[in-house]
Amino acid sequence: MESVFENGGVIGSTLPYSTTEKYIVGYAPGPAVITYVGGYTIGIAGQTGNYSLTLTSLTGGTNTSPQEGDLVIVAIELSGTTNKAYRISGFTQIVDLFANDTVDSNFQVGYKIMGSTPDTSVTITGGTGNTADSGAFAVHVWRNIDPTTPLDVTPTTNTQLSTAIPNPPAITPNTAGAMIVVAAGAANDDATSRTFSAPYLSNFRSVGGIPDTNDSVVGIGSVSWTCGTELYRDWE
Repeated sequence: MESVFENGGVIGSTLPYSTTEKYIVGYAPGPAVITYVGGYTIGIAGQTGNYSLTLTSLTGGTNTSPQEGDLVIVAIELSGTTNKAYRISGFTQIVDLFANDTVDSNFQVGYKIMGSTPDTSVTITGGTGNTADSGAFAVHVWRNIDPTTPLDVTPTTNTQLSTAIPNPPAITPNTAGAMIVVAAGAANDDATSRTFSAPYLSNFRSVGGIPDTNDSVVGIGSVSWTCGTELYRDWE
């Protein structure tokens, strides 16, 4: 690397300097490492009005709220008896999965790159859609994500019936240093606020909705990718 003087000179140039002047060694920084800013979860009882999901109470990472350029991922599980419209207002849809079972599961995930004035909340349009259907919401925030192509491959999905144990499918990223985010949701009707467990995932968090006629649970976590196809196993 070339040596660069504070006055702008470079070793080998004709710019004069004295013995009292200092110099530094120039370098080219490597690519920024993806960083976990923090996460947030909350379970709510059934409601039909818009719900404001906060982004200013993040925990487990570097900050309590996102800053410009951060990637915010929101995963929501809505229990019920109908296929509900996508509800994460202003966020690009990643998946919108519906499982028609004894209690229907509506699992939705969206993302958004924060602008110069980062959002402080996310609107879940129409809440859970019914006062009898609970909701479970989870947030992950990441820094140093490519703003042009935040998702370098098409997400993979899996829908199951008659089980509340998620079984995430395999995925193969393209970009070195990629971070894989895994999320899942499930519905039940046993008036219990349940949570998931996935020991192989980092930054994992899970929450159940406030027990109602129809109940919900959501979970989200991550794993660093190095090479090859990343295979997953059932959650608990």
